[in-house]
Amino acid sequence: MINKKYRDSSSFGKRMEYNIIGELLTEGFDVYTPLVDDHGVDAIIKKDDVTFIKLQIKARSKDAKNIGTFANIKVDAQLNDNNNERFYYIFRSEKLQKTWILSFKEFINNSRENKSEKNKGHRTVIFCSPNGRMKEKFDKFSERNFKMFL
Repeated sequence: MINKKYRDSSSFGKRMEYNIIGELLTEGFDVYTPLVDDHGVDAIIKKDDVTFIKLQIKARSKDAKNIGTFANIKVDAQLNDNNNERFYYIFRSEKLQKTWILSFKEFINNSRENKSEKNKGHRTVIFCSPNGRMKEKFDKFSERNFKMFL
């Protein structure tokens, strides 16, 4: 592997999206990627019953200061009580070598809404302290794997 610093956070994020999509493909899932990311959907899984699961993928690099904090996540206004049951967030911390998978409702229930003007209405979830100590309430989300999408 090339030992090179990442150019910026967006290119790291895109590489991690493709990494997770590759893992899903390797496990036999039919995965589609939208050309435009207007609604916070990074990938779509087509299930055998012809239903779809929408995924938003977030990642923190090994060089990030807050390795388990995912901040300022915009929640699409179209996701309401009637159409969010097949929307999932996949969070990955490169340094912790940890992945968490949360449904939309689990994300809302375990994150906080930002109150500042700049990111008002966006959400932040903190899986562990800055030194890497995990919060126990998130253990159940890190024990999940992609088979839950079957």
